[in-house]
Amino acid sequence: MTLAKVLLVYESKYGNTKLVAEAIIEGIKEASDNQAAIYELKEIVLKQPPDFDAVLIGLPNHTGGPTGGIKKFINEVGKLWGIICWDCKLANDEEVLDIVGEKRSMKITSKDYSAPGSYKRYMLVSNTSPHNIEVFVLKDYLKDKLNLDFRPRGV
Repeated sequence: MTLAKVLLVYESKYGNTKLVAEAIIEGIKEASDNQAAIYELKEIVLKQPPDFDAVLIGLPNHTGGPTGGIKKFINEVGKLWGIICWDCKLANDEEVLDIVGEKRSMKITSKDYSAPGSYKRYMLVSNTSPHNIEVFVLKDYLKDKLNLDFRPRGV
């Protein structure tokens, strides 16, 4: 089995994103002894793109979106290929600006119940570039693949 090299960079004001980032790194390391490194954004200075198979970014949620530092980091790393989030409130064909300011349209493909392993897919599609960004929505994925339905606490 090929081991993955994973870098996780996070920014955390109150410590919650840091706790989640640490738990993710622990899980990555436990899965087949993958190589994983974790850094707070202010600890990272890039002189060249990082030599990792995957770069994960933990965003603080109190800002309502990526901070200037996170945007700068993504620009230094290169193209963003995927986003993992808990939920997605965007509708099919809704236009948004991506994390670096490019206009994109959300394309949602429903689960194909006749195809094993299928799940609802979200893609941020660019009108000016062949580079698209998959949005991996955990809530839908867990429901479609594992039949787990999550509800807010107290409901």
